Amino acid sequence: MHERTTRFLLDTNVFIAAAKRGWTKTNDEIALCLPFFPENQEADVLHAATCLSAGGILISNDKHFEKIRNAGIVEVWTISEAIERLL
Repeated sequence: MHERTTRFLLDTNVFIAAAKRGWTKTNDEIALCLPFFPENQEADVLHAATCLSAGGILISNDKHFEKIRNAGIVEVWTISEAIERLL
């Protein structure tokens, strides 16, 4: 079991705020991620772009992320995978 010192609970608003505050280089990352998502899924694009910019792992059960996972753009884990790997 991995030792944990901090717990995170994030929602889409965190990723939107990160983009608006300029904490990520989202312009390039958004352009890279955009083709993998339906037109009405801007929040998912920001989520993926923020994870890409931060070198993070995107954790979600949302099926919209399967294409970007398969393309190897962003590492994506399902919630079950995250629990298994982290606990």
